[in-house]
Amino acid sequence: MYNIITLRGALAWSRHLDKNIALYEDRPADLFVGHHWPTWGKGNIARMLVEQRDMYAFMHGQTERLMDERKTGIKIAEMLQLLPALDSAWHLQGDYGLISHNIKAIYQRYMT
Repeated sequence: MYNIITLRGALAWSRHLDKNIALYEDRPADLFVGHHWPTWGKGNIARMLVEQRDMYAFMHGQTERLMDERKTGIKIAEMLQLLPALDSAWHLQGDYGLISHNIKAIYQRYMT
């Protein structure tokens, strides 16, 4: 999980991943990215990219929903957890970025 405040938003990152999935879905056999282990095999790469896209889209959408309910960024960060299917993916575990930090970054993007 990346620290999205430096990426300028979870929604933008989700959209970029979606474009890359469509653009490169039949090409790569190996994927090397910063702050991450290499991934080999088209099926593994596709699954990883789809899960990452879905995670950032989920964080963004749920943060917006809870903001509409007038929750604060800190409260949203305390409440929100990834869906079980995403939470169990090894590559989505917090290391370089944490879900709570990213929720606060999404909140900050809209509220400051």
